[in-house]
Amino acid sequence: MKTISTFFKVFFYGLASVIAIFVLITLFATFKACEGSNEGYSANNQEGYSVYGWQIDTIIDPMTSKKTVQHKSVSKEQYEFQFPYNGGSKLILLIKEGLKKQVIFQITKGQILTNTKIMVRFNDAQPISYSVNEAVDYSSDIVFVSYANDFLSRIKKADSIKVQVNVFEEGSPVYTFYTSNY
Repeated sequence: MKTISTFFKVFFYGLASVIAIFVLITLFATFKACEGSNEGYSANNQEGYSVYGWQIDTIIDPMTSKKTVQHKSVSKEQYEFQFPYNGGSKLILLIKEGLKKQVIFQITKGQILTNTKIMVRFNDAQPISYSVNEAVDYSSDIVFVSYANDFLSRIKKADSIKVQVNVFEEGSPVYTFYTSNY
């Protein structure tokens, strides 16, 4: 009887040791895989800070050493779409100021229709319609606002904006952004 009891003790302690070693190896491999995943966004070419409603980054082009200031804001609302875009979808507003000023909207899950216009309401003013252009690589989750200068002049005076985009098979949800301090 003692031999069986001793056998089980040795077996379970050995099994526990093997599991512990496996967990340590897995954690080490995960850490190594994540190391350097921010390549291209190191402290050498990007500085960032946050202001209420905005994340502001300065990105330096490694080829030209030219700076681009990027303002990023995430919508207050999150919408639940149908499969395969379920799990909550937000809209991201990106404003890039460098050689060229760009206003970009990106949806976290879903597809923005590019053959339509978006509606933007600055504070409590009447909504304004803006044409949007698709990305050069035809990504369906991102659009570029035409007439960025008009949009930028209006957003500088607004504390909040509401944006209505046409989302493939999901209608036209309205997203709110807090835009003061831009």
